[in-house]
Amino acid sequence: MPRPFTVVHAAVLLLLMGLLATPAARAQAPAWGAVSTIDNAPARIYASATDAAGNVFVTGAFSGVARLGSITLTSSGDSDIFVAKWSPATGRYVWAQRAGGVGLDDARAIAVAGNAVYVTGIYRDAATFGTTQLPGSINNNAFVCKLVDAGTSGSFSWAHWMGGTGNRVTLAEALAVVGTSVYVGGRFSNAIITFSGLALQNANEGNYDGFVAKLTDAGATASFTWAERLGGPDDDRVRALAVAGNALYVAGAFDGAMRGGIFPTLVGPLNNTEGFVGKLTDQGPRATSEWERSLGGSGVDEVTALTTQGVAVYLTGYYTSPSLDAFPFTLRNSSSPSSNLLVVRLQEAGGSPIFTWVQSSAGTGDELGHAIAVRGNSVYVAGSFDGSATTWGASTLVTAGQRDVLVMRLTEAPGQAAFDWAVAAGGSGSDSPATLALSGTQVLVAGSVASPAAFGSTSVIGASAGAPVGFLASLTDLTLGTRPATAAALTIYPNPAHARTTVPLPALVTASPARLTLLDALGRAVRTETVALAASATRHALDLAGLAPGLYLVRLTANGTTATQRLVVE
Repeated sequence: MPRPFTVVHAAVLLLLMGLLATPAARAQAPAWGAVSTIDNAPARIYASATDAAGNVFVTGAFSGVARLGSITLTSSGDSDIFVAKWSPATGRYVWAQRAGGVGLDDARAIAVAGNAVYVTGIYRDAATFGTTQLPGSINNNAFVCKLVDAGTSGSFSWAHWMGGTGNRVTLAEALAVVGTSVYVGGRFSNAIITFSGLALQNANEGNYDGFVAKLTDAGATASFTWAERLGGPDDDRVRALAVAGNALYVAGAFDGAMRGGIFPTLVGPLNNTEGFVGKLTDQGPRATSEWERSLGGSGVDEVTALTTQGVAVYLTGYYTSPSLDAFPFTLRNSSSPSSNLLVVRLQEAGGSPIFTWVQSSAGTGDELGHAIAVRGNSVYVAGSFDGSATTWGASTLVTAGQRDVLVMRLTEAPGQAAFDWAVAAGGSGSDSPATLALSGTQVLVAGSVASPAAFGSTSVIGASAGAPVGFLASLTDLTLGTRPATAAALTIYPNPAHARTTVPLPALVTASPARLTLLDALGRAVRTETVALAASATRHALDLAGLAPGLYLVRLTANGTTATQRLVVE
């Protein structure tokens, strides 16, 4: 999608990264630690979440008789849903529960709030969740359910279904929770999808529209409060949700133009797929759209996961386009039409979101981002890759087979992020992580591998060669056990700007005289100003008159601390 200054931004961004940015010191990659597996039966872990005590809850699907340590689950049909609690203190599963019916059932997302564990996914035919039975059909319906964690045991509390009639499909694969508000997202091809009395109509039956719905949890029961559709005449889907207060962030992909629903202004290339991220405000009985942004090009591009920290939104996914536009940045694909993995940071500034940095893989095959987590200035991504090799900063990894597990860390500074390390695991088959969680100093990665597979010196061997084995593996990152140094950051507005922009003054400015410097793409100071330190001064106006359009770096220095932010001058 052509946008102003794309070529200029791409060129000057490379210069700025090379000449202005100070790369983070490369950390040594951690070694794989303990690996817990779901044994004896084919199983996949699709999602994980942690509670305040650091316990990890995982969910997915299994067939036959599965063993989670000393716990045994038996499926009642083609595949069943499982939910399990894992203790990092003992390295063992504490409890596990199954749900489902005679058809294909699996869970795709999980969220935890206090002792409440929420799960969403898909099922076919009728399915039982504890004592609650949900109606079935010949095709997939979606479910959302709640379990109560009693410490050493877990039990189902309630369950709801989402779906329609006929031979169409409803899929749920995103979940977020805050307080008693539970948000679920997915897609549906039904003409009409219902949520216990609420209904959404598809823009073009047979193609997918995305949906986001809210439930209010009343303890032993729950009810849908609102439901919203997003989409146009082509395929659209919600892949990820994150919530902070009453702000709900939504991400996924869309084809062509939305033309309706909660994000009606998203327009992409015809017959191509673009990723998107948007923000909703939960008003209680309804939701309103605040903003939406697309990122993509001429190929297939998708956001698969997101998380938030403060005013920042972090995304991962993939792009097959020769170049991807996340204004004002442009990324070049090293292996198009194969996919490159994508990591993006977006920040809300004065109610308007801007992309503040982007990073990408540089491999010879397909690289996909599946999950993302952030703590302090460390950004962790779990993904997968094939081909002969993939490069992450100074790390080059080689696959052991068809597709391998990939985990990496980036360290961000104001306006930039650099790859620190990357590690791989897998075997001769197709292996992939699905989820990522942080617990203490542990980076916990879960998914499925085709037996046999190796995590460093630990071998994973399933009941039969090539069968999927659900795994939960750990990496120890000692930086998670320390409090990261606070990095000063600027939030300049407007950005892009014309004749003038405003620089809010962080608390560091009150400590000593401060200097504001504007640098061009070659690292040359083109403006230098002394910032007045009046007690009432909370912002400083920066004059941009006479500057050529392009990308600049604003640097504020005070009391031995430097804060920076990229600025687009139009």
